[in-house]
Amino acid sequence: MFDRDQGRLCKARTSIHCIVVGGGIAGLSAAYALREVGHTVLVVDKTDGKARTSAGIRSPPNMTQILNQWGFGPALAKLSHKCTTFSFRNGCTGDYLGSMKMSESFQNHVLADFLLLRNRDLHSLLFNAASEAGVEFLYDAEVVGVDSENVSVTLKGGQTLQADVIVAADGYDSTVRPLVMEEDSSEENGKSIHYFNFEIPADIIQADEDLVSLVRPSEWSIWFGNEHAMHISFLAGAKDCAVTVQHKAGESLKDEDLQVPRLLDELVAKNKFEPRLRKLLGVATKHLTKFTIFRPHPAVESMTCEQARIVLVGSAGHPLQPTTHHGTALSIEDAQTLGLLFSHIRHRDQIPQLLNAFEEIRQPRIALAQRLETQRRGMLFAPPGPLMARRDAVLKIAMQYEDWEHMDEESFKLVWGKEFELSCHDATEKVEDWWTQWGAFFEKKDTGRRKSVVQVSTSVSRDGANPRMVHA
Repeated sequence: MFDRDQGRLCKARTSIHCIVVGGGIAGLSAAYALREVGHTVLVVDKTDGKARTSAGIRSPPNMTQILNQWGFGPALAKLSHKCTTFSFRNGCTGDYLGSMKMSESFQNHVLADFLLLRNRDLHSLLFNAASEAGVEFLYDAEVVGVDSENVSVTLKGGQTLQADVIVAADGYDSTVRPLVMEEDSSEENGKSIHYFNFEIPADIIQADEDLVSLVRPSEWSIWFGNEHAMHISFLAGAKDCAVTVQHKAGESLKDEDLQVPRLLDELVAKNKFEPRLRKLLGVATKHLTKFTIFRPHPAVESMTCEQARIVLVGSAGHPLQPTTHHGTALSIEDAQTLGLLFSHIRHRDQIPQLLNAFEEIRQPRIALAQRLETQRRGMLFAPPGPLMARRDAVLKIAMQYEDWEHMDEESFKLVWGKEFELSCHDATEKVEDWWTQWGAFFEKKDTGRRKSVVQVSTSVSRDGANPRMVHA
């Protein structure tokens, strides 16, 4: 469990071996949390392990609290930018819809600060922490098969790695997920959403009298347009500005049609942007950091395989759109929950029980986030006309108070209740509550025969054709 006095995770009595598939933020955080409670962890990733994007991400209070509990507070202070205001505008007309300010007294009631930072900075922070903790890494190793009976993964090239638990953290388009559970593709929407991420030097923004009015240093500025949305915020030290554009594509495109410059030109030509946003996009095209295609996936019915030896975490287990408000936070919560639960393991026969507990704790939380994000996506892409007018009117009413403190309790719950519930969720406390209720029963239950540890065995070649093992 988590020792709040010492600010650290408590060690498990028995050490098990875990393979984490995927070396992104979800995989690194899960690997770190499991290693911190005493388990051996191998991260297997098909890339070279380098962070792929400098796109901005948001760390709401529930995420920031966990990172602080892991001892990352001083590093976050250097890498992040504190956000104190959310502002909303119509991206077609420029109309101001309202803002929500997080006053100091309000922030004292939440778990931690709302932070803005780069994806690559958080990735590096987690990688360094996991390496120092003793996590091992196997890069350039693509997983092509998973065996839930023997608890093993097969790599491209035929190598097989065995473990006690497999953590699938290989992202939104997870290759492990369909290997261990059925997916209902009939629920998928054929239309895709295109995401353009830019990082623009703040000097360019501040030197232009039109652009400087788009966002303030401590603000997360959100613009709703005609089936598009734009997020603008400053990053650490306010030296750079992160811009993300979401655009609902009219049809699914073939790979040969996905030429980013042409797609950007079409985005500007086909959509009515407020003049300042159009000007910003003209500048931003020179500073593109990432282009992502989002094709909706149905919700995952179960985060564990039938044998409860493989578990899905991060966007592999809850496939939300890339710029979702809580996507990264849910991944960090998954890791904390997994680490806390597996700090209680006494022998390997308890693995299925602990993974089932993980699902019991996490599924209601993730279902709430998915419902809210689906509703938010519908609001973002309202077309011009009655739907857009109604959306703007609702937002103006919701933002009329300008802050949280002057809202009566009924209005607050109606407008911000679910968002507040998500942002103030304490993942550590949730596991502690579960253990208080079920821990005694769990420890007394007959667990049967204990199994021996299955060690990883792999051959490593020096040439680039085979996976390479990195010992931290």
